[in-house]
Amino acid sequence: MNIEECPFKVGQTVIYHPTERGLDLVVMTDFNTLQRGAKYKVARIDKGCYVVPEGFEQAGGGGLYWTEFRPED
Repeated sequence: MNIEECPFKVGQTVIYHPTERGLDLVVMTDFNTLQRGAKYKVARIDKGCYVVPEGFEQAGGGGLYWTEFRPED
């Protein structure tokens, strides 16, 4: 997989818009309670490309790849 740097910033509001692969990856994680289409504030960005939404700071795995989110319009 080609790793691209996350274009989002901490504090920015993003919309969870998962890919099918992304949904498959979160099934057995703390992130499985994220709601498709819901807005979340970025709490932190791990390793420059993994978004951790507010409320999920203690979730294992270090966040979701940034392409699972869209910017809020």
